[in-house]
Amino acid sequence: MPSAAITVFSIVPDPIALLTLAPEELADIVIEVLNSLPDMGSGMLNHANCTHPHGGQSGAYPQADRERVSQALTEAWVWLEREGLIAPRPGQQNQWVFVTRRGKAVAGLTCTQR
Repeated sequence: MPSAAITVFSIVPDPIALLTLAPEELADIVIEVLNSLPDMGSGMLNHANCTHPHGGQSGAYPQADRERVSQALTEAWVWLEREGLIAPRPGQQNQWVFVTRRGKAVAGLTCTQR
C-alpha cells in the first residue's frame, strides 16, 4: 500500500526556517512531495498548483508569510526544471509537468548526495 502524499508544510512547518533554505535545499523537499503523490495526483502537477500563495503548498502557512513562501517555492520549482527533475508534460499546455526518471531516481537523496 503506497504511503500518503506529504506536503512541504508537514516537513517544514516553520515559514522562517523554510525561507532560510537555499533553492536547491527547498527543491529537495519539493521533489519528495511530488514523488509522494499517487499516480493519479502526479498527473495534475502544475507550477501554479504547487506555488500559488493562496493554495498549493504555501496555503498552510500563515497569511503574512504566504507570498514569500510562494516565491521560495517558485525558486525551488525552477531549480527542479533546470536540473531535469521535472519536465513539461508532452502534449499538454499551461505548465503541466511530470517527475522525470531522474526526479524519481533521486527520491530520498539530498542535493549534496546527487
